[in-house]
Amino acid sequence: LVPDPFRWLENIHSEEVKNWVEAQNQCTKNYFSSNVENERKKFHETMSSLFSYDKMGCPMKHGDKYFYYKKSGLDNQSILYKMDNLDENPTVVLDPSILFKDENMTFQGSYFSRDGTKVAYAVSLNGCDWFSIHVMDVNTGPLKDKIDWCKFSP
Repeated sequence: LVPDPFRWLENIHSEEVKNWVEAQNQCTKNYFSSNVENERKKFHETMSSLFSYDKMGCPMKHGDKYFYYKKSGLDNQSILYKMDNLDENPTVVLDPSILFKDENMTFQGSYFSRDGTKVAYAVSLNGCDWFSIHVMDVNTGPLKDKIDWCKFSP
């Protein structure tokens, strides 16, 4: 038998666990409200500046179009861009922060049609394991096609 001294913490509705969480939160607040707060702010500023740079995915060719993802600075989600040829300026195909502006969402991935005219993309909301698959025409925008309650799908 393997000892499990923290099993009692799994009952998140018990008074004992609620009291323990409250005590831990108070301990953390006390720690950060002391002189550590200035150090925490410096650490946060340093880390933010280190991670605030443009990130770009590998270009992909689907059909006769080129696509790539780009994430600027500290943006939460990457934006999908397309180009008809490598010499033109890219246009936005999918900006999750616009399509889901009022929701806490995570972009789970995308899958292109062979001819590059459509893209299916998966989105989960509010930290949920379940996600929805949406379909978009890369030239005209979102379609009504949607599959809800997906999990463990490629």
